Amino acid sequence: MINFIDDQIGRLIQSAGGLRDCLVIFTSDHGEMLGDHNLYRKTWPYEASARVPFLMRAPAKWGYPQESVCQSPVGLQDIMPTILDAAGVEIPSTCTGKSLLPIMQGDTDRVRDYLHGEHSGCYDYSHGNHYVTDGHHKYIWYSQTGREHLFNLQDDPHETCDLARLSEAETLLTPWRNHLIEILRHRPEGFTDGTRLIAGQTHNALLPNYQPDATYPYL
Repeated sequence: MINFIDDQIGRLIQSAGGLRDCLVIFTSDHGEMLGDHNLYRKTWPYEASARVPFLMRAPAKWGYPQESVCQSPVGLQDIMPTILDAAGVEIPSTCTGKSLLPIMQGDTDRVRDYLHGEHSGCYDYSHGNHYVTDGHHKYIWYSQTGREHLFNLQDDPHETCDLARLSEAETLLTPWRNHLIEILRHRPEGFTDGTRLIAGQTHNALLPNYQPDATYPYL
């Protein structure tokens, strides 16, 4: 199956002018638990589900460095602004993603310090979750139950050692809770009052009639 995908990608690139002219972005919409944490399906905040491949290759004629590695977390929301930037089209102010061309150009190694992800729990409402990661650690909060996790992704990439269970957990969790509180501060669901996270708040699958602005530039 992987070989078949490779063949078709090759055909697509050749028909579009080859690697000299094509900007190639290879990614995926989600992963699959496949039994990790005794779970299946997507929608979970763990690496097997939430982490996806994200590879980009600039056209050879652009003369970009041949290899660069991003040191900050990126997400699917960065694809649109990257394509718009590459096409010379202005990125709308309402766009929550970041162009990744500065990383490919070697001008910077990061576009953000933290990435926020969430899922409303479409298969089971109680599974609704939020996570915050800097690429090195990941904090997870289940919005209906209040359950928390904290993983060191560098030392524990399979997320088998939950730092939230350690005796010093409160000290470790506090700065990550504060990051999530700030991210959710202006959300309509009431996940926080600005000082603490509040579990069990009723919410819909999508934000109702919500437009991001300067005070809350997240979706």
